[in-house]
Amino acid sequence: MKKSSLIGIAALLVRSRKLKIVLAGAKFSYMGFKYLKNRRKKSKVKTKQAVKTKATVQES
Repeated sequence: MKKSSLIGIAALLVRSRKLKIVLAGAKFSYMGFKYLKNRRKKSKVKTKQAVKTKATVQES
């Protein structure tokens, strides 16, 4: 099971309103962290590919 799913299930099972808000915030912050992490990986891959294509163009 994914961590965000577990946090969501915990938020459903808790009765305290304040704790539900805290768990919902934790879920959104974790999802945002994962999004930014994947976005950084993709941009690094793109820059590496761009450097390789520049090198091959310059060699020609």
